[in-house]
Amino acid sequence: MKRVLLPLLALLVLPMFLSAQGNQPRQRYSAWQYNADKGYHYRKYEYKVNANDANYQHQYVLYYKADPKKHINNNWVYFYNPTTEKVWGRYPTTNHPQYGKDAYAGKEIWSVLPAQHRHKDLYAIDNKHWPTPPANYCPTVPGTSDNLNLQSPPADLP
Repeated sequence: MKRVLLPLLALLVLPMFLSAQGNQPRQRYSAWQYNADKGYHYRKYEYKVNANDANYQHQYVLYYKADPKKHINNNWVYFYNPTTEKVWGRYPTTNHPQYGKDAYAGKEIWSVLPAQHRHKDLYAIDNKHWPTPPANYCPTVPGTSDNLNLQSPPADLP
């Protein structure tokens, strides 16, 4: 009896397991966490390079409520790639005086640093090197060949 039930059970459960894996989002953001040593909040941005990938790649989204050393304010979240060890882009928060309403609506208002100005340390990046966000520009998910646009970060803040 067990020999018959086990294969039957596998046939019933396997499609549900595969379906659940297929329903995983291709991009997602984790909950906010706080790094007390460095004084910033962060969350993971996780993505699949290909839609059928089993595992996620990730980058970090950094948020500084206020930092008097560099005058970093709460108007932006910054994207950090742990593979290249560089900050490469930023997206406005709902606090931003010019772009806040657009950020709340999830509009595409990304500012991507030119490669020569990317750095591991956000403090080493001069504010003048950040380009004004072009209208309706969104970077693609890193490493994709299908040009999938990067999902805008959620409007929630810690």
